[in-house]
Formats: sequence, structure tokens, C-alpha cells
Amino acid sequence: MQNAKTLLKRLWNEEDGVTIIEYSLLAALIGVALITVIGTLKDGISTSFTHVAEEVIKK
Repeated sequence: MQNAKTLLKRLWNEEDGVTIIEYSLLAALIGVALITVIGTLKDGISTSFTHVAEEVIKK
């Protein structure tokens, strides 16, 4: 019983797991933000590349 209490106390005070979770959530949030921004700007980016390609072909 004492070993279980010691293990639980050690796990409760362990901060590495919390840090990993925080970094994972931050990475997920950044990923969602990038997907949102790219989804919003994809038409404008596509139009710009098409315009540049047309200008290159003309010359």
C-alpha cells in the first residue's frame, strides 16, 4: 500500500507529463490555425500563381 501511495505522489508531482500535454495542445492549436489560414487564402494564392504563370508564358 505504501508503494502505491509513493507512486501516486510521484506521478502527481511529475511535471514532464503536463509539459508534454501543453506542447501537444499548442502544436494542435497552431496546426488548426495554419489550416484555417491556408483554407481562407487558397483562392487568392491560386489566383496569384495563375497570374504569374500567364505573365511568364506571354514573355
